[in-house]
Amino acid sequence: MLDAPAIIRTEAARVLAVASADSLDAPVPHLGRWTLRSLVAHLGGIHRWATDIVATRAWDGSMATASDLDGDDLRHWFADGAERLAATLAAADPGAACPNFSPGSPAVVAFWTRRQAHETTMHRWDAEAATGAPSPIDADVALDGIDEALHVFTRSRGKQDLAAPIALRSGGRTWVLVPSTAKPGRVEVADRAEAADRADVAATIEAPAEAMLLALWRRPLDAAALTIGGDADVALRWLTGPLTP
Repeated sequence: MLDAPAIIRTEAARVLAVASADSLDAPVPHLGRWTLRSLVAHLGGIHRWATDIVATRAWDGSMATASDLDGDDLRHWFADGAERLAATLAAADPGAACPNFSPGSPAVVAFWTRRQAHETTMHRWDAEAATGAPSPIDADVALDGIDEALHVFTRSRGKQDLAAPIALRSGGRTWVLVPSTAKPGRVEVADRAEAADRADVAATIEAPAEAMLLALWRRPLDAAALTIGGDADVALRWLTGPLTP
């Protein structure tokens, strides 16, 4: 299991290290019109939103709100929110009942612990990518992030262009994505046993964990890091879906 509070603290500190008061206007080109200010305001809002849900074990269906602060006020607000989130998650029982936004995901605190570790890690990568070369994402964190992204987001996102089953392989693990027959435009994620036995896979995408995670989140990466086998058109059409901030 990931040490989510430690990951959140480390990655939030890295965000602050690059998002100084003088660099908040720097653009994050791969996130449209976002600047570092947008990113910090967004991530800080997510942190506070998740903290409140875990602390109260309740959710009214509302989504996170980005801050309108700026400069050092924004930085202090962000640092305080990240620490509150880490402390709240560290003190909570991972198995305690707690609602979330993901239909079909376990409604327990552990959902938020995992989600916030990956949310903070990915946006740290965004922040560093905007100002230079991003530091690597730990391989174990990235591998867990692949699994989390597939089961929390890919499984529930509509309007996906997947014509036939494809297999994703990274770090000794395999996931098979299958077009949903019940919900056109949706994708089902096969469990490990089924993934090992399927014979109808049209294409495979293989990559180191960080590269696969970046591909799933539609972040910029060296295409050479992905090895595609079988029907490349099927794989690439699915991979070119919309980017998610």
